Amino acid sequence: MRASAPAPGSASVAAVVLVGGRARRMGGAAKHLLPLGGSTPWHRTLAALADHGIAPIVAVGPAPDETAPGAGAKGAGAVTWVREEPPFGGPVAALAAALALPALARAEEFLLLAGDLAHPEAVVTRLIGLDPTPSASSLVADCGYEPRETAIRDQRAEGIMPEGVPEGAGGVVFRAEGRPQWLAGRYRVAAVRAALAALGEVEGASCRALLGGLPIRWIPDEDGTTTDIDTPDDLARALADADASADRSEEPS
Repeated sequence: MRASAPAPGSASVAAVVLVGGRARRMGGAAKHLLPLGGSTPWHRTLAALADHGIAPIVAVGPAPDETAPGAGAKGAGAVTWVREEPPFGGPVAALAAALALPALARAEEFLLLAGDLAHPEAVVTRLIGLDPTPSASSLVADCGYEPRETAIRDQRAEGIMPEGVPEGAGGVVFRAEGRPQWLAGRYRVAAVRAALAALGEVEGASCRALLGGLPIRWIPDEDGTTTDIDTPDDLARALADADASADRSEEPS
């Protein structure tokens, strides 16, 4: 059963999926197209976004050859492809390329997702159900877990956060084992555009350099929801999880 789309009048939520890394530890494989549970991370991500009515979708990386086995995806015509400049310029360069597209001109918020998530359905479901701007006391920046007001004031004084970032704006991001999972987050477009303008050079920049100064609502990842596939061992675990899930779904209720 498909989940309902965002209610009329709610913020317009888009998605940016990053699929253009070198994947050195996977021998250069296109990680988002690896077989996983009878599908691929890419297909599963698209399905999860469609189930929640998320559009438009921008994918950053080399556009797939639709004639290659497993490259196409149902509904892929709704995806806008763009390549970061320079290619392999890093996640911030990829995000800058996506936000420069007319396709995202009307979006108020967007999901930023790695293309190799092992459980994209769970990530999308949790992110879409949360408000990026809850009460002030629950918002902290990635700079020592300070309250929002103190964090913003100190970062602006140090030139880390631009004055243009609106009060209360930021995002919702998973944190696993104490580490921010920037590519499993939901962000306000205006906040990220302002942070990009303040950052300047995007090639080779880290996600923390761009997003670490924003007031963020953190979601604890205590069950591996944001696991990605960086190594052959990661893939083996993801395949085992997918097989176990399939076995459970076949058990009589």
